[in-house]
Amino acid sequence: MKHIERNGTLAAMAAVLAMGVASNARAAAAQDPVGYLSVGAEGARIVNFPDKKGLVVWEATPGTPLALFGDPGGSEYVKVGVPGGVRVWIFGRYLEPAQRPGYLVLNENRVQMRPVPSSGSHSYPIGKLSKGSQVRLIGRAEEALPWEEDWIQVWSPPGTRAWVAVGETSSMPATSDGASLWRTAVDGARNLASPAGASTAEDAGDAVPPAADGDPAAAALTEAEAMMARFETENPPQIVDVRAAYQAVLALEPDAPSRHLVQNQLAQLDLREQFLVARAELERERERREALRASLEEELRTANRRKDPLLGRFDARGWVERFVTAEGDPTYRLRWSGRLGPEIVCTSGRYGLDLFVGYEIGVGGFDLQPVVVDGRRRPRLDIGRIEVLSGRGMVR
Repeated sequence: MKHIERNGTLAAMAAVLAMGVASNARAAAAQDPVGYLSVGAEGARIVNFPDKKGLVVWEATPGTPLALFGDPGGSEYVKVGVPGGVRVWIFGRYLEPAQRPGYLVLNENRVQMRPVPSSGSHSYPIGKLSKGSQVRLIGRAEEALPWEEDWIQVWSPPGTRAWVAVGETSSMPATSDGASLWRTAVDGARNLASPAGASTAEDAGDAVPPAADGDPAAAALTEAEAMMARFETENPPQIVDVRAAYQAVLALEPDAPSRHLVQNQLAQLDLREQFLVARAELERERERREALRASLEEELRTANRRKDPLLGRFDARGWVERFVTAEGDPTYRLRWSGRLGPEIVCTSGRYGLDLFVGYEIGVGGFDLQPVVVDGRRRPRLDIGRIEVLSGRGMVR
């Protein structure tokens, strides 16, 4: 009996251990990205909550690599890791100065990162930080308050997860290694004074490491980063010049953190160039199709006019239809070949247009200033001559 009990106990322990291993495996898998995305050509709003009312914690620039966590499952929003972190707020009593200048250290566990300086329900946290985590200081909400009673804005750690609308992202190009681009971006951010890929020139300027006296690589990197900041607002963007500036930094054999930064920025430039090329091609294709559509419509109109035995006899023709505006005023339009044509008026008072409703007529007159209705221009014709072509009840 004891032998059976001992075997039963061992079996139960083995089952518990197996469950623990499986649970740990699932937890580890949940920490790994299931794929990688790029920020779309128009940029993306990183938000704290998967909803259009979510609060923006970072304006991501086009081409920024994002790590995808979890199965989107057709959702409008997906959870992503942001390589350079995002702007968040933490209550002051949980933060103390760190040895690294400009950085703060967490003095408690499970401290929440808020999108705005408030603990209200609208300020849904994007995650929690552990004791000992270091974050870079951005600023304070109320300088007049004691530190421990004030909200402090900081950069969250690289790789922080938040939410983004699927429509503001795109798949990684087939030739790109998403995992490698992501790792490079995160490594670069960890070696910077502030996150890589800052969304404004001011942020990018803050991210530039101070140039050491007499260090040509550091000086060249400072210049390249300044060009990268201008690149965000240039039209057209000068990608070739910015890429050459970063390649010049590599030629000077910079230190490891600077080299990581340069490699990350070059990868970002490659992605953005691909987006710009694709967007230009789409625009050219759109213009080509628009020109083709206009040409085909003109050919169709010309062909229809040639078939019309009354060509040249009238300025317009069609079946008269009566409409009433929101103010209760009547208007009259001609319908031809199933499509509504110009609005007709008779300013001379010679014709009462109500008498011609339901008749096909040909008219002569002159054009008036078009009116805009629901955002569309509607031609108008002041009638001086009417000829009835068909009566009521005939097929239009």
